[in-house]
Amino acid sequence: MGLELPLNPRSCNPMADGLAQLNWRVHRFDFPYMARRRLTGQKTLPDRPDVLLKAFRDALDQLDQGRPLVIVR
Repeated sequence: MGLELPLNPRSCNPMADGLAQLNWRVHRFDFPYMARRRLTGQKTLPDRPDVLLKAFRDALDQLDQGRPLVIVR
């Protein structure tokens, strides 16, 4: 998946479900501009890099740092 694609239940759910069956914890997030797109239906340019990095770091901060991490986007 690319940065321009929103989280799509048709493509994400089977993978998330399969990982959950293997006792993996799955955490999904969207960047702010993608969340706005989902709410408004309007395609916009990505946020500035500093905003994207903050969103990514905030998502990482929500995770248990003592567990292995695999990042897929």
